[in-house]
Amino acid sequence: MRYFLAGVIVVCSLATGWAQTVSPDLLKPENRSTSSSGGFTIFGGTRQDRSQLGRRAEEIKEKLWKELK
Repeated sequence: MRYFLAGVIVVCSLATGWAQTVSPDLLKPENRSTSSSGGFTIFGGTRQDRSQLGRRAEEIKEKLWKELK
């Protein structure tokens, strides 16, 4: 399980280095949300969907940190 989680971290780290083209509308402040820790930015969808996704991302991050420690 730990090797799997370490692999997920590596893949996520690599993915952040890739540039992606986004629609200018998605970059507007009203079309994006930031998670409570500021570690995740969610673009598009509704405000409610972005909030739920941000909370879920934070939960997964916390569980991952607990597993790795």
